[in-house]
Amino acid sequence: RAPSAQAQRGEWVAEKPLRGTCLSLEKDYFRLTTAPDPGTVRPLKVLKRSLRNVKQRWEQDQNYEWAKNQLRSIRQDLTVQHVRSRFTMRVYQEHARIAMEADDLEELRVCMGKISQLEQTCSLREGVEEFAAYRVLLHLQPKSSKGGSYTLEISQMLREMDRGKRESLAVKHALAVWRSVASHDYHAFFRLYDRAPNMSAFLMDDLADQMRDRFLRVLIRTHRAKYPLATFMRVCSIPSVGYALPLLKEKKIVVDAGEEAIDIDKTKLKWASLKADKQPKASNLAPTPRQPSCPPRKTIKEAMRALELAVIKSRSIVAPKDRKKEAMRLIKQAKQLLTMPGFDPSMGSLLQRLLQQLRGMKKRKSLPTKKIVKKQNMKKNKKKKRATKKFKF
Repeated sequence: RAPSAQAQRGEWVAEKPLRGTCLSLEKDYFRLTTAPDPGTVRPLKVLKRSLRNVKQRWEQDQNYEWAKNQLRSIRQDLTVQHVRSRFTMRVYQEHARIAMEADDLEELRVCMGKISQLEQTCSLREGVEEFAAYRVLLHLQPKSSKGGSYTLEISQMLREMDRGKRESLAVKHALAVWRSVASHDYHAFFRLYDRAPNMSAFLMDDLADQMRDRFLRVLIRTHRAKYPLATFMRVCSIPSVGYALPLLKEKKIVVDAGEEAIDIDKTKLKWASLKADKQPKASNLAPTPRQPSCPPRKTIKEAMRALELAVIKSRSIVAPKDRKKEAMRLIKQAKQLLTMPGFDPSMGSLLQRLLQQLRGMKKRKSLPTKKIVKKQNMKKNKKKKRATKKFKF
């Protein structure tokens, strides 16, 4: 049998469950390399009181390092004693919630993995809808996602979810957040941010900062003159002017003297001067060959429409080799579309249908339609008859 991950790290793996006799509420976490002494392992009754103590101390002191240490020691005592019950699920869920408050995504992922494992192996269903929503939001985090890679991960997760989870309010909210982030719908995102259920708002904090940054860039690029500060605060869910002004100052955005509006013209000038200061002087630059200008980037809808028309046009190609080459090129283009950051999940069914048609065209050896071939042969025969009639005496 292959060694487990714990054994590969040099940790001790319990083959038989122990029965602890320790009665202390607090105990530091140490990585086990040998079999533990039963006198240092706490039984289930003591662990329940210890979890209660950790929750009370966390609410009072907010000392995350201490709470993390105590929760890891509770988890270790449960693992050593082979306890897999509702209490085990509750310990991992409480640790995940505290990690969310402390913005510790690494520990949160560990707890989420163990929660899904307990759900599958032990059929524990307590709070699974809430944590399924957290799993969707965790994939959207700027620290964990690169570009649009989270689209495929969330789609795979949705296929594995049962109907009860997908129809729960928490999961529906998380999927609505995903759609608003993918489509850059700032108004919808911040409405969902204000109405976040359970503890989803903690996972949306980093996303909110990212969406505010995007909104400000679009605002400066598309507006002129001045934009009311109150409207910006309402759209971006900013509670007070005391929070809005430092944020705008950090983004190098100019506010008018009365602190009532964002001065867009002055902000553009400031950004242009900052950009000019960052660029090196022309005398220090070596001459570089001129690069060809890139075509403007198409929107997702335009690209989908162009792909659909190209698929329709490729059906009329008669030569099998040319048809296969065109189908392979269009399949590659369709796969690139799927990983684009602004891809809307609602267009997935259309893209899958186009991919099926292209794969069928690639495998087909016969001509696409008999009518086209008949028409071409008829035209050739007519031309031959006309040519022979001209030279008859």
